[in-house]
Amino acid sequence: MGAATWIFWAIDNQLRWIFSNDPFYRLTECDKKQPRFLKKDLRKWFAATTPSPMTTANSSLETSLILFKPDAVEKNLVGTVLARFQAEGFRIRGIKMMQLDHAILADHYAHICDKPFFPDIVKFMSKTPVVALALEGENAIARVRDLLGPTDSKEAAPGTVRGDLGEDKMVNVCHASDSTEAAAAELKRFFKDGEVFA
Repeated sequence: MGAATWIFWAIDNQLRWIFSNDPFYRLTECDKKQPRFLKKDLRKWFAATTPSPMTTANSSLETSLILFKPDAVEKNLVGTVLARFQAEGFRIRGIKMMQLDHAILADHYAHICDKPFFPDIVKFMSKTPVVALALEGENAIARVRDLLGPTDSKEAAPGTVRGDLGEDKMVNVCHASDSTEAAAAELKRFFKDGEVFA
């Protein structure tokens, strides 16, 4: 008996013992006389015992896009804020420094690009390079935003990133994705293929 044949024989016998002790998988006398690998029964058994991917422990694992704004870069706050994220158990999947131009800012802020204050945003966000971060964790999108505090730093509570380190609505240390849909679009916008790691 070859090795492969012996393995299938052993699995077949083990499954027969399992199925013969479960009324749902009871074998007929004819089946018991046919030494063959029970593919159909194996599929049923795996379907009954394997949890759906949607119900696994990682079902709430998310990746958020964070942008450390020019104020964070100029004040050397990137490491301080990143340490806060990592202390909460978040994992870095991608990080890089980049200079933002008008085109990418118009795309990123498309929802407000027709507002009179948009040129001020472009000027601020392009005054220095920014640091783009792909951050992963359980319920990362909501938890990161809780750590940052509200958009207006003046309204942010002490202990939040913006409450401690921000100045106002624009000079507020970081941008963070506000939904799973936004995160998916923003990660593609700021990271190329192969720059976000598993």
